Amino acid sequence: MEYTTPKSEVQTLLFSIRYIFFPAVLLACVIAFRCPAWVRLLFFVWYTGHLLQGMSLRTGNTWFDYSNGSTLGGELMKIFYLLFLVNPARDWSHDSDAGKSIDSRPWWKRIYWCLCAAYTMRGVGWNYQVPGVPSPSKMNRYMFLGCTALRVVTAYLLLDIVQYSMQATPFFNDPQPGTSMRSYSHAHQLFYMLICFSIPYGALRFYYYTGAFLAVLTGYSSQEDWPDLFGSWFDAYSVRNMWGKTWHQMLRRHGTSFGKTAAKLFGARPRSTLSLIIQLFTAFLVSGIMHSFGDYTVGLRNIGITLPFFVLQPFAILFEELFIFSFLHPKAQTYHICSLPSPTKRFLGYIWTLSWFTYSSSWYIDPIAQAGFGKDDIVPFSVVRSVVRLVHRHGRTNL
Repeated sequence: MEYTTPKSEVQTLLFSIRYIFFPAVLLACVIAFRCPAWVRLLFFVWYTGHLLQGMSLRTGNTWFDYSNGSTLGGELMKIFYLLFLVNPARDWSHDSDAGKSIDSRPWWKRIYWCLCAAYTMRGVGWNYQVPGVPSPSKMNRYMFLGCTALRVVTAYLLLDIVQYSMQATPFFNDPQPGTSMRSYSHAHQLFYMLICFSIPYGALRFYYYTGAFLAVLTGYSSQEDWPDLFGSWFDAYSVRNMWGKTWHQMLRRHGTSFGKTAAKLFGARPRSTLSLIIQLFTAFLVSGIMHSFGDYTVGLRNIGITLPFFVLQPFAILFEELFIFSFLHPKAQTYHICSLPSPTKRFLGYIWTLSWFTYSSSWYIDPIAQAGFGKDDIVPFSVVRSVVRLVHRHGRTNL
């Protein structure tokens, strides 16, 4: 495949139009007009080739390339889900539909409806809204705009701080071949984990709240349509809660649908323990495969380097369930965890969750550090770097 390097923001915009917006409109047409299976299959084959072409493009920045690859990988998973696993035009509805079928609308309104349905990732305001979405904002329009603008700024500053921290840390800016974060102290490992996972957290918040600000400012949507992207960190006292309540829910309905399909193929009885286990592992596998497309954009030899991190997560969740069951089972003769006061249980849960992510994150952080992620810029303009240079220059002048 040909490798090219976009040289301007215009090329980045054209990339988004060509590989995200334009295919999205075509997908909405396919769904809106209820095309037969053979048309959907042909569209999926074309779309897969189209996305692979987009993944061959390079900006020269590992973070942007990884983000583009993961995004297009997520689009591929979503397209398959919408074309073959669900029937949005028949089964989905929005609060504003008032029980009316989309077939009664003009063709362009049907396409717009399907476009909204496909790209409202958490289904806010739709009958397929995923569980765990935070409650809608109760602020008035002006308070919401002010608060959202502040969140955009703080998200940008978080990315800036992380960028400076990584570029000032030898483990990231000068990685030694074969060196793992586990060769460092526990404090260092915790630090590496926190700054690495602050990147997707900060980036998602920045783009989400920028979109929320513009949509509410222009009157395109109301503040109730933009609940917080992440849940409360107070709920992150278990690995299950961390993924299911605190972290974003943008991939949950896709992963659940893939999981139910996999359980059905294996012949597992619905809602049985086996079915739930298959769904759990499938959901994380789908997420890992999506991120593997990001690995590919960093280099063909890197494809799948972050997959083990995602595959490991369901094992921790199963461990939690078995641990709790062993203490709460009526025949258990050992000490009952339910006798612990709630604050103590939460505290122990926080320690366990933090320890697990610090340990398992090495399967994610080690390969991306080796790939040179810590050397590239994340934000286009660094406020932190400018302030540090100013302070340093002022200090030298005084001397």
